[in-house]
Amino acid sequence: MRWRRGFWRLWVIISAAWVLLAGGMDLTDTLARPPFAGSYIYVRHEDAYRPYYSPEPDVETIRRLNNAPATGNSVPARIAIPDGPPVFLLDPRSTDDVRQIAAKFEAAKWSRIASALWPVTLFAFIPPAVLLVIGMAIAWVLRGFKPA
Repeated sequence: MRWRRGFWRLWVIISAAWVLLAGGMDLTDTLARPPFAGSYIYVRHEDAYRPYYSPEPDVETIRRLNNAPATGNSVPARIAIPDGPPVFLLDPRSTDDVRQIAAKFEAAKWSRIASALWPVTLFAFIPPAVLLVIGMAIAWVLRGFKPA
């Protein structure tokens, strides 16, 4: 019998099933969150973009993140980003300010996508790699018990 070839084929099938099923389910969950869905809130005092898991954040959340008083005439503005989620900010100062915030957000697009997909990639490919290494270690140990 060819145990080595059989176990190799079994590993290939199990690994492919894991990547497709577990990785696919995790990817589906990831695509339902920012940067693929939802929106972002620009926090001016941090100069940061906070993900928000709904397409439209409520005004109180925007005010709270920006440390603005709950009562006041602060108005949130929506910046539409081409091929991306919208960004909400509180009290835009000028049109140039909005353009600058949008350009900075757009420039960091690929780093946000990579940081969102990195855990999915690890979850999909690390378990099959660990299973392969364990299988190879067991095969190596069993080869040591063959008669000389």
